[in-house]
Amino acid sequence: MTSAASVLVRRTLLSQFFGALLVAQSLSLAWADDVLEFAKSRMTGVYTLQEWHKDGTRYVPPQVDGRFVLLNGVIMTILYNRMQPSSQVSTVLVGKYVLNADRFAYAYDEVSVVTESADATTVSRKPLWDGMRGFTVSVEGDAVRLREENETRELVFANEELNYFEKGKLLRKWHRTADK
Repeated sequence: MTSAASVLVRRTLLSQFFGALLVAQSLSLAWADDVLEFAKSRMTGVYTLQEWHKDGTRYVPPQVDGRFVLLNGVIMTILYNRMQPSSQVSTVLVGKYVLNADRFAYAYDEVSVVTESADATTVSRKPLWDGMRGFTVSVEGDAVRLREENETRELVFANEELNYFEKGKLLRKWHRTADK
């Protein structure tokens, strides 16, 4: 093969390689967009608390009640804990979240925990943790699963339900009442 033919073959091969690379990258971006749109469709909305599990006991309204909102970058959780008649706790958490095809993270900027007992009422505005909690996003069939990067917490969105797990145990079960 002549030197000119060899150069032409190399250019053709390089051109095909970079063309294939560009197609693969485009497909990857399209897949990421599809995953993100699917995740948003399963996750965003307003949820009503159905169950709260604690120390082996399942509590339901009116002993517990709550709302969870995930919409347009805003996360909000409202919880009413009347498990113990002698001490009732009302919690309001408002913050922000970010979501992309492979990661979800959130933090609460505003915290208000009011504890009422026969003797006193206390209010705490102390942040629950520093920084944002990060989760990996995965699509599994018709569900979106968020696993905390340290694998302590997990949220599973499927069939208009949200199940929240800590250390592999179901803690709260929510039902989506509105998607927007």
